[in-house]
Amino acid sequence: MSNALISVIIVVKNEEQNLPRLLQLIDRQTYRNLEIVLVDNGSTDRTPSIIEKYSKESLFKVKIDTVLGTLAQAYNRALSMASGEYIAIIGGDELPTSTWMEEHIKCLEKDCDACLAPVVYIPTSKR
Repeated sequence: MSNALISVIIVVKNEEQNLPRLLQLIDRQTYRNLEIVLVDNGSTDRTPSIIEKYSKESLFKVKIDTVLGTLAQAYNRALSMASGEYIAIIGGDELPTSTWMEEHIKCLEKDCDACLAPVVYIPTSKR
């Protein structure tokens, strides 16, 4: 299996309920050559402090920034910060399986243009 660096992009806004579990699951990935790019899009809850704490404790290289703008601007900023050979994007309200990145690499080694791997979506409202 390849050992390519994967940049995991996470753009969040007010995800204090879900973000700790997401970051815990990112740290438990079976594929280990990751960098984490976290962009906060103007949170007013504890999300920024959760990101700061994670950046100090994670075994992975963590890049963080804040963008006060549109979601597209936040993702563009995250993409500009990424240095991996591959990019993986996960929402702050999703939970990856432990083999999420490993499944991506297996797919990409088959010369795919894009791939999807299992995640669990956590709705924050009943709408």
